[in-house]
Amino acid sequence: MRYCLKCSASIYSGWQCSSCGWVPEFRDGFPILAPAIATGTGDFPITSHTMLASIEACSFWFVSRNELLFYLLDRFFPNSRSMLEVGCGTGFVLDGFARHRPSMKFFGAEAYLSGLTCAIKRIPRAEFAQMDACQIPFSEEFDIAGAFDVLEHIQDDRRVLKEINRALLPSGGLILTVPQHQWLWTNTDELSGHKRRYTRSELRRKIEAAGFKVLMMTSFICLLLPLMLVLRSFAGFCVNRLSSEFSGGLRLPKSINHMFKAACALELCFVKLRIPLPLGGSLVCVARKR
Repeated sequence: MRYCLKCSASIYSGWQCSSCGWVPEFRDGFPILAPAIATGTGDFPITSHTMLASIEACSFWFVSRNELLFYLLDRFFPNSRSMLEVGCGTGFVLDGFARHRPSMKFFGAEAYLSGLTCAIKRIPRAEFAQMDACQIPFSEEFDIAGAFDVLEHIQDDRRVLKEINRALLPSGGLILTVPQHQWLWTNTDELSGHKRRYTRSELRRKIEAAGFKVLMMTSFICLLLPLMLVLRSFAGFCVNRLSSEFSGGLRLPKSINHMFKAACALELCFVKLRIPLPLGGSLVCVARKR
């Protein structure tokens, strides 16, 4: 169920509130629920959405993360029928889920309009809205929710987790990915608009405090961690966000990209065999609403 951001009354269809008459502004066909941040906040270069959309389908990192997420969806939530992605960006993950589960309904929430204009091209059958993740206008609406490398960009991550919890149906599921290990922090994180890198204990504590039960937590990008350490140690690697994290870190020669993808495929085998990966550049968590 949706609710009005002005008076909190229930909205049963569309976005117009029948109680107070509130209706959001629409731009490019998208409801704008948080207009103050729709065109950017300075923490994230909105022009990077176009670059991301051009490299995601070929990048080992995005492709491998999707394969992991598909496995987790099938393993923990095989009967899910609807999904909310918080911070859907260009729609690469949502589109992947839609192809993997064509019978599911999908809703993409994104702070930046530039991301939504890319996302709607990838998955036109999904519903989208521009919104602040700290104010999600849903209550008991979705079977599962996902936030993939989103929480680290938001100062009040505890509030986001509570908002996601409210948006889920009873016993609804949550799949999260975040960057891991504060000792990996470099200028790249600052230029990327990160507020933190997580530890397992911190993420578990925050997820449980938001009303979830953790079902699984594991590292990812483990085998490539030594190389990641070397790359992040070079100051020149962090010239700016687009050249370092996106172009430099993700736009790779085909041979290297294939090698890295193979390493990630091996890690996915470890995850499927329930072999714990203690270290890794990313942390993956699956939880269920209590």
